[in-house]
Amino acid sequence: MKKINYKGILIIFMFITALTVLYITFSDEIDNKLNINKKADYPLATVDILPDIKQDLNITSIGNPSISIVNQFNTSAFSNLPKEAPMYTYEKSTYLKKENELNLFKTFGLQNIPYQPRQDDLLGRSVSVSNGTASLSIYEDQGMMSYSKNVVGELSYFTSITDPQIYRNKAESYLNSIGIDLSSFVFSKTKYYSIAGPEAEETSSPTRAKIIEVLFLAKANELPIIDNSTDPSGNLVRVWLDVNQNIVRVDYQDTGKIGTKTSVFKLKTTDQIVNGINQGKLKIIKTETPFGQKIKSTNIQSLKLAYYAIDGLLVPVYILQAQSITETGATGPTYLIMEAVEK
Repeated sequence: MKKINYKGILIIFMFITALTVLYITFSDEIDNKLNINKKADYPLATVDILPDIKQDLNITSIGNPSISIVNQFNTSAFSNLPKEAPMYTYEKSTYLKKENELNLFKTFGLQNIPYQPRQDDLLGRSVSVSNGTASLSIYEDQGMMSYSKNVVGELSYFTSITDPQIYRNKAESYLNSIGIDLSSFVFSKTKYYSIAGPEAEETSSPTRAKIIEVLFLAKANELPIIDNSTDPSGNLVRVWLDVNQNIVRVDYQDTGKIGTKTSVFKLKTTDQIVNGINQGKLKIIKTETPFGQKIKSTNIQSLKLAYYAIDGLLVPVYILQAQSITETGATGPTYLIMEAVEK
């Protein structure tokens, strides 16, 4: 009967086990030296993106990080976050740039109207033109545009059998006709508004509404794109139409083109997120606390992943929702941003 060499088998098993342990321990170094699954360098590893992020103009303490972060957040909200995310190349839009102003005036039928550019310390450069029936405002440095048309006569109500798809199609067609690229946007929803004097109020019933809103949001990898925006939902383009499909209003946040997917990068772990919060490595981008009141403390409640446009790239960031308290004791929701890639 042939004998089995148990000693030889044991030696081979121990050798394979040792190799496995070595690879697990030094996988990054081995991969790089053998050029196997080589890890890409994070292009913003030495860049602090937070100083470039625009803050909500309601924040009186811009540039002042002396806000207490209350360490009472529920880290279980962090557990469902992805462990890695890709980056994308991103081409900034020039739609609202100074060199395109005259074209935009002509596009909206507001050409040959005298105008005077304004320069504001917070808003930056802006221009506004009006001909009595329509008006257009462009905030170049903020990347925002708002167009509105005066309503003539009494608007009609929508019916109970109104098909929102008709108005969505009209909105898309109109946006294409004025040169707004929707390739980085996805349809979000439609909403109805009643009109009482100069005010518009959202209503759930089309039979009480005279305006329908068609909303598109900028997305990459199904996540919000934040570029020229302080809204945690990301950049938007919004169109208001009346029952006869006439354009009443357009709001647009300048959004570029999403390019190719670059490398996939590891995102911060729960511990790294918590440490970053405790160290104040985040920035307020929006708050609904009373205007002009300084925020004294904020309590983190939840967070989600989004993309922020910088240096020709879409970079993963975390958007954190919090409840803030001002110096007078008033409270309100606040949204903060922090880098998501593990450095």
